[in-house]
Amino acid sequence: MRTTVIIPDELLKSAMRVTHAHTKKDAILTALRRMVRSSKAHGIKGLFGKVDVEDNLKELNALEIAEMKALYK
Repeated sequence: MRTTVIIPDELLKSAMRVTHAHTKKDAILTALRRMVRSSKAHGIKGLFGKVDVEDNLKELNALEIAEMKALYK
């Protein structure tokens, strides 16, 4: 989707630095993905104690890496 927005220069430069993005588009997409992932994680935290969740860090890391690779194809 093509969208035109006005973003303060310093904010966008800061976003590019912290995301290590080479382009403005990459910085914005990375920031949006992180925001969505953070929101989902917050929702999941509310489920602790309500459902049985087996903590498998290696599997979670592998899934996250696969997701990021799929997004950058």
